[in-house]
Amino acid sequence: APLASALLVALFFLFQRRLGASLRSALLAAALLGATSYVAAHSVYFLRHTPEAITILAAFEALFAYRQEGRLRDLTLGSLWASLTLLVAVPALVGLLPVAIYGLALLWPRLRAASRAGRLRLLACAALPALIVLAAHVVLNYQLWGTFLDSPMVAQRSRFSTPLLVGLSGFLLSPGCSIFVYSPLLLLLPWTLPPFWRARRAECMVAVAIALCLLLFCARFELWPGLWSAPGPRYLFVLTPVLLLPLGRWLDLPRSHATRVLLGGLAVLGLGIQLVL
Repeated sequence: APLASALLVALFFLFQRRLGASLRSALLAAALLGATSYVAAHSVYFLRHTPEAITILAAFEALFAYRQEGRLRDLTLGSLWASLTLLVAVPALVGLLPVAIYGLALLWPRLRAASRAGRLRLLACAALPALIVLAAHVVLNYQLWGTFLDSPMVAQRSRFSTPLLVGLSGFLLSPGCSIFVYSPLLLLLPWTLPPFWRARRAECMVAVAIALCLLLFCARFELWPGLWSAPGPRYLFVLTPVLLLPLGRWLDLPRSHATRVLLGGLAVLGLGIQLVL
């Protein structure tokens, strides 16, 4: 678990740099994620949430690299990381949907402009990793449970009867499971999202869409708190690194004294909460 958390923080740092944050701000953002957010608390829990955050964030980062540089290697890595989410946790595919749409949106104009051989290469890089991982998932599932797709991971698919407002208020406002209680830095979103939207509109939409998909999906689940395994909104763990992606570039911008005090206060508060946890 600590190694997975370290890998997530390192990946977050690399993504910050690719998004244009300076070395200093990327390091500071990564340190804040690792020490003052829900990521720190999960570094002592052997659960699926950190690995699923790694696969989703790595897929997003690789596809963004593909958008910038157009290398087939990045497209292949994006497809591979996205597909590996299936082996970590089937429900996490809900949060992967915006990343998949983002990848298809990047791929489509290149397919139209490429030659026939180029199209085959593009399709192979995008589809082969997914097909290989899907085959591995089916084989493993059959060996473990005797079924091709059904498993205990999806056995609770009929248990989505919680009123939406109940789950939403729990994840956003309750003292026991609010994402803002466990990661106070998320309260900076009104300041960090607008410049991210202006600089990287498509990536901002993907990050927000990932958060909304998981939030709306998990809020309907009967057992949405998940408190038998770890304190806090563990089903929404991915939201913390994804919604903090704008932090690095924001740290590079000129800030007022009030926002600096707010940043420091939320960081200290977050560190204290992680130590208590």
